[in-house]
Amino acid sequence: MDAARFALVEDAFHRASQASGEARERALTEACGDDRELRREVEELLAAAARETPVFDRPATGLFAEEPPAPRQIGPYRVLRRLGQGGSSVVYLAEEEGDGFRRQVALKILGFFAEPALRRFAAETRILAGLEHPGVAGFYTAGRAENGAAYLVLEYVEGTDLLSYCRERRASLGERLRLFGAVLDAVDYAHRSLVVHRDLKPSNILVTLDGKPKLLDFGIAALLDPAEGVAIGETATLMRALTPAYASPEQLRGERVTTSSDVYSLGVVLYELLTGARPHESAGLREELERGFREVEPEPPSVVSRRTGGQAEGYPDGRQLAGDLDAIILKALRRDPAARYASVSALAEDLRRHGEGLPVLARRPTLRYRAGRFLRRHAAAAAMITGFAILAGAGLAWHVVRLQHERDRAHAAAEEARRETRKAERMVELLAAVFSAANPMEQPGRPLTARELLERGSAKIEQDLAAEPEIRGQLRAVLGGIWSDIGDYERATALLEPAVAELERRLGLDDPATALAWQTLGIVRRRTGRLDEARALFERALAVQRRRLGNRHPAVATTLRNYGNALKALGEFPAARAALQEAVEIYTAIEGPESAELGRTLGNLGLVLERMEDWDGAAKAHEQALAIFSKVYGTASPRYADGLSNLGNLRSHQQRYEEAVALLRQANVTNEKALGKDYAGASNLHNYLAWAYHDLERYDEARREFELAIAAAIHEKGPAHTDAAWPIRGLAFVALKAGRPAEARREFERALALRERAYGPMHWEVAQSLYDVAMAAGEQGDVAAQESYLRRAVTVRRQVHEKNHPKVAEAAAWLGEFLCGHRKADEGKRLLSEAIALREANGPQDDKDLVNWRRILAGCAKNRG
Repeated sequence: MDAARFALVEDAFHRASQASGEARERALTEACGDDRELRREVEELLAAAARETPVFDRPATGLFAEEPPAPRQIGPYRVLRRLGQGGSSVVYLAEEEGDGFRRQVALKILGFFAEPALRRFAAETRILAGLEHPGVAGFYTAGRAENGAAYLVLEYVEGTDLLSYCRERRASLGERLRLFGAVLDAVDYAHRSLVVHRDLKPSNILVTLDGKPKLLDFGIAALLDPAEGVAIGETATLMRALTPAYASPEQLRGERVTTSSDVYSLGVVLYELLTGARPHESAGLREELERGFREVEPEPPSVVSRRTGGQAEGYPDGRQLAGDLDAIILKALRRDPAARYASVSALAEDLRRHGEGLPVLARRPTLRYRAGRFLRRHAAAAAMITGFAILAGAGLAWHVVRLQHERDRAHAAAEEARRETRKAERMVELLAAVFSAANPMEQPGRPLTARELLERGSAKIEQDLAAEPEIRGQLRAVLGGIWSDIGDYERATALLEPAVAELERRLGLDDPATALAWQTLGIVRRRTGRLDEARALFERALAVQRRRLGNRHPAVATTLRNYGNALKALGEFPAARAALQEAVEIYTAIEGPESAELGRTLGNLGLVLERMEDWDGAAKAHEQALAIFSKVYGTASPRYADGLSNLGNLRSHQQRYEEAVALLRQANVTNEKALGKDYAGASNLHNYLAWAYHDLERYDEARREFELAIAAAIHEKGPAHTDAAWPIRGLAFVALKAGRPAEARREFERALALRERAYGPMHWEVAQSLYDVAMAAGEQGDVAAQESYLRRAVTVRRQVHEKNHPKVAEAAAWLGEFLCGHRKADEGKRLLSEAIALREANGPQDDKDLVNWRRILAGCAKNRG
């Protein structure tokens, strides 16, 4: 089909698809006239659209022929007013009110229930759920209304579209470029998350009341999932949604869409932002669509600006655009995708270079141009040099050296951009091939599970990337992290260890990608109890990230969070608190006070503060985390359940047991609904709930929950993992309460053996287990064993904690009390006096332990006398 015929078909289809019944017949007659072949082609397309993508790609005016009244309530959301409507959905402003909070949201409701459309809507849900960036409108949750309609709950962005914002404020060139740079950062993040937007235009970029751009509407974005019909690499149909004025030529031709298509659309947006005109003004849809087939190059923006006099309306003067900005914009708008910028980050880099007066990659690197850039940056120095002609020879030589360095830097940057693009494309190709296995058209039969897809992905990496070890190393690290998250540490380790070795060899020890692989392996080491190795890996990763990325980078915050968790497991609580507090500060500064990452980090900080018995600080951290999870994820999400679980366990420590039980049961129900009975983390939650029942003296319920916790820990992490030690210890306490000390001692010894195998003899959990066994031995009357275990506990505590640590005082008091009661009063009094002195120096004088130790010491002295 030639360009003219294509345009006729597309124009007629577009007009007819907006109407129905008699109105459609009239539209077809007007569009096709006497051309029966044209009408036949359009009717076939309309029939195919109705059969394959019912209503999905029609404009909302066709979908909702009679505009339906706004619903009053959708799920927990009260509808306030309509915000707008698109090809498949209506968006309302709604309000959610919960326990102690109220927020406004954008509620996007699918206008029909056909299965293909629901699959597309589900794909949008997955795309949005995977994007967390301050420049991307946030996704909260998704669900179904009572009538079955699917809906998304999104961040409500109150603001003005990018063009109107700049026009109303008569924004300067620098301000416009700053705002556009923030947009590039958000799009680059989406691309690094393997998402192509495909409909970038000014109306999808809002500037908030505080002057920050937000990227909206990922409704037709492409995610790597061919089974849902939205894959990069899929050939588009004529019915695919797009905005022709901002679409790339390959989109208009219905060809493969890549990140380069977004680069083109961004070029159109920047052109319009700086000139007030689009690079290809057209008389209508037909001409726009025909542009995909014509060799048309736009005028330089500076020429358009001078001709239209745009500066009179607040747009930059054409003289400001001539040269670098012309070259940058026209490179982004190249008809051939290969001739455009290789990535959004490369476009952003060229704009940065322009802003700093450096040579840009979009222009030919002539000596005259580079010298001009240099002299513009150093105008004052150049003027001085001109006044000292005697130094001309030396000055010229110096200039030449600098220009050569800049040339080398520019070439290196271009080569790096090409290398990164190639890596991204190979990753996309490989992952697309993996996901295509889930397509029932390709692999008939039952749907593949997530584990089966991961297994295929691992095999595909080894098979297809043998000749590309650098890409193979990075993908191994990604898949290793996913295996770790679902609890298969053996598979994770099998991928991560060679990935680390490969990246160290290929990229070196000072590359952020290598540091990320160290961090991922460190998480596995921490989860499998190899804590010293985990700490070393996190420290190496942190050193590289701080040096290469700066101290305030999100990657640094993430590594600090994992480092803090490892330090907590090692019992180094003050250091863990410091690491997590720094991570909280970074996330707050970069992502704001309500980001998901901040919520996770606050939850981790709360757990450390619990270990330090800072109950008020822990409560504040957990309550803040829970509020964030509620806003970001909604109250039906596993993240919210994690927050409930942490707060419930804290309430047990605060002796608010009934409240603890209610919170923990709610968390368990939420997780089971969202994830099924065998969800990751079930062991911890059952353990927390069991202890709350234990403290309420509901021992049968406590035993049941402890047994569930042990089974979950073994199922998730294997019989040798220390997660099972906590509920095993709980079973022992239930046995003690029932008057069965022999059974209790067996369980305590079982927990001790698990911990010693995992951690070695010197660990704070080992000290805890030693005291537990000593207590059970005492209940049995085995005095010799009791003394032996208590002495070992004191030795371990002195070894693993600072000398003034509260746990050192506690262990000394345990042994001192025992010795005072068994005719070893001198040593017992010395140990009790040491414990009392430590506690007096580091805690309140009315501390209940301190009062008790003083009483025991007084009795010990009296008995001796």
